[in-house]
Amino acid sequence: MKKSLRRKLIMSAVAVGAAAVGTTASTYAWFVSNNTVTASEINGSVVESNANLFILNGENYGQSTNLNISGTKLSPIAIKKNSEVDNFVTSDGTVVSVADGNTPYVSFELKFKTTGIKENESYSLNISSVTASATTQSTYTAVATAGGLTKGETVKGNVTESLILSYSSDAAITPTTVKASQSLNLNTDSSETQGNAKEYYKAVTGNDVLSGCETITEGFGVDGCKASDTNKDGYAVKSNISSATDEFSVYFVVWLNGDDEKCFDAIASQAWKLSLNFKLVKTSTGD
Repeated sequence: MKKSLRRKLIMSAVAVGAAAVGTTASTYAWFVSNNTVTASEINGSVVESNANLFILNGENYGQSTNLNISGTKLSPIAIKKNSEVDNFVTSDGTVVSVADGNTPYVSFELKFKTTGIKENESYSLNISSVTASATTQSTYTAVATAGGLTKGETVKGNVTESLILSYSSDAAITPTTVKASQSLNLNTDSSETQGNAKEYYKAVTGNDVLSGCETITEGFGVDGCKASDTNKDGYAVKSNISSATDEFSVYFVVWLNGDDEKCFDAIASQAWKLSLNFKLVKTSTGD
């Protein structure tokens, strides 16, 4: 009788231990494997200037447009120079390829039209303000004590902390044409930062995260564009717009900066949206 009872107690203890191990493993797997965020929409609008600026919405030009990008996904990447060429790379250092059709970033094109520009006048198209926001968020439980986190602590991130917007007026952006000098950090809210997520990720996985990549430091703050003597009108994305310029395109890529220390907290957010405002800024005046 005693032997039977002792055996039942031992088996119960083993079962409880196995259940605890299973729970820990599933929590760890969630954190490691769920490293993507989805996007919902991108809004663009134009503001008044000394000339007329319009943005294409469907088949017609107007004051605003909306792009539905539901279902598109981002996963952590970074910019890294290779033989003087910038590349998108993943956490294992692999250069991102567009050939596989499974890009870890979101790309889109916006078309503009100008009218009323006088001869000998010149303008630049500027991003006057931008708002990035998380539309849904989720939480995870820290499985290690590192980077300011405590094991068992509930972590909530904000994807905007690590979103980057890259732009080009020359041609569609590819992994080998993205430029750090034409990239903006969209961090709009750092209030939910839990600590150094890169240190935490290394403690959990034993791996560094995109080390040696370029860090994007310029960007927008909570109140929109950073204001300075040289940057009071936002960020110029296309220059030399004149009376000879009719329609033109600007190409954008939104990506998740895996080399940002907040990145692996930020991926707890599962959806985001982006709003952009543009304006023409006069750069020269004719006689």
